[in-house]
Amino acid sequence: MSRERNEAAARRYVQALHDKDISVIEELYASDATMEDPVGSDPIVGIQAILEFYRLSGLPALRSAEMTGPVRCVENGVAFPFRLTFMNDGDETLQNLDVIDTFEFDETGRVISMKAYWG
Repeated sequence: MSRERNEAAARRYVQALHDKDISVIEELYASDATMEDPVGSDPIVGIQAILEFYRLSGLPALRSAEMTGPVRCVENGVAFPFRLTFMNDGDETLQNLDVIDTFEFDETGRVISMKAYWG
């Protein structure tokens, strides 16, 4: 995989979070992907379980997602910092969460492993 393709996937992911676009998130992950969010929690395995996590654990309350620094690339992976801002029903900021995610890609360019560092 190329650096440009890896970086584009990271940026596309953060934009999909910002837009609450679950279809883009689904396109990014391999069907047998694993996800650890946050690192140290039980892994979520498989695309359907991962999509359910996004639907229930944050996207409904998410107001924005934005990159906060450069994407760091290696041959089959990336690490990237971003900030999530969550809102409640009254449109008051509940929490800004600074995150570093890592993606490992398969040979087709889909995410096979995602790890989220925050806390």
